[in-house]
Amino acid sequence: MEEKRLTPEKEALSYVLKIAIPFFTIVFILFMCSRMGSEDPVISTKKAYYSVGEPFIVKSGKFTVTSFERIDGEDRDTVIVQYEVENIAKEEIIIVSDMVTLIDREDRIFDSDWDSSWPGSLNPGIKGTGTARFEVPKNAKGLIAAFRTDMFDFGGAEYGYVRLN
Repeated sequence: MEEKRLTPEKEALSYVLKIAIPFFTIVFILFMCSRMGSEDPVISTKKAYYSVGEPFIVKSGKFTVTSFERIDGEDRDTVIVQYEVENIAKEEIIIVSDMVTLIDREDRIFDSDWDSSWPGSLNPGIKGTGTARFEVPKNAKGLIAAFRTDMFDFGGAEYGYVRLN
């Protein structure tokens, strides 16, 4: 029986597809995962607003905003929010950059800067501290820090809100 051989063009195309399909599948999956949790937190009228220095619980974390500072810049301001968090769950929690956001009176949402510091992984009963830095427009008023412990927000994550007065 004679074996069918592919033409060099078809063999090259077959080789490219064997590499390209898995590569683009992985890229697509990574892209979709990076978009998960990037939905904007919505200020809920059902949630209580806390003050600086007042502890509050969001699922498995007990948070306290210890201080905040607004630094006047030339064309924008920098807001620095310092906080403590304690893991009150029975399992490890992870607090990373996108779990703390800043919202202004106009419902604009600000992500933290790259030079913020995060508690990271916290075992049960362990406390950690973090500093979130945000660049905001000069006209940003009525700032609220929003905290969550869910890794992703698909629209149902619980937030704790702290008014930065």
